Amino acid sequence: MMLRFIVAGCIVAHSAAASSPISEEFRSSYNARYGTALSSSDLLAIRISDDHLWKAGAEPRYSFIGSFTAERNGFGLYLDPGVANNRVQLFPARPMLGYLPGASVDLSGLVANTTFGFFMNTSIFSFIRVTEPYLNGPTEPSYGGGPGQDYVWTFPTPVPGTFIMGWEDWHGDGGDHADLIIEVTGMRPIPAPATCVVILASAAMLRRRRA
Repeated sequence: MMLRFIVAGCIVAHSAAASSPISEEFRSSYNARYGTALSSSDLLAIRISDDHLWKAGAEPRYSFIGSFTAERNGFGLYLDPGVANNRVQLFPARPMLGYLPGASVDLSGLVANTTFGFFMNTSIFSFIRVTEPYLNGPTEPSYGGGPGQDYVWTFPTPVPGTFIMGWEDWHGDGGDHADLIIEVTGMRPIPAPATCVVILASAAMLRRRRA
């Protein structure tokens, strides 16, 4: 099955058979959040590949949705694309007391009129994973790291201008992408021009699944 969605004027589409399965933890979190009944294949088909850099629109915000891991992963953004050294920690890598699911945090003072990326950092091994895969350097092979790894999967939602991100802290646990689940709104991923194909497409499937 192939599903297609317009994001920032560009098509994002995936063959469901070409990727790893979506974990039940992520799938159930997505469906509970948006009142949908999407299968793993449905989600894989709408996954956005060009999610490496982001641009803020009106009222950019993020919400912590959940975390299914023994780690206590932190989350933040960086303001120097291609480098990822100018990082702003939005919440630290520690037990997430106070970071309640659905609590929305305003980012307009940080990301107005700028291009930025996101990162996740782990509490136990002190890994930092960023949205630009080529900046993810080598880590211990036993923990599934390595240069160029993509540690975050991003998906559109039925809510206009809202996306949900599933982060993986290390690929040695099967790549469930449920180690940190974040919702972002009022911002959009910036597609790579070489992969941008402008066509008419519809998000009607998501609306039907909500009914």
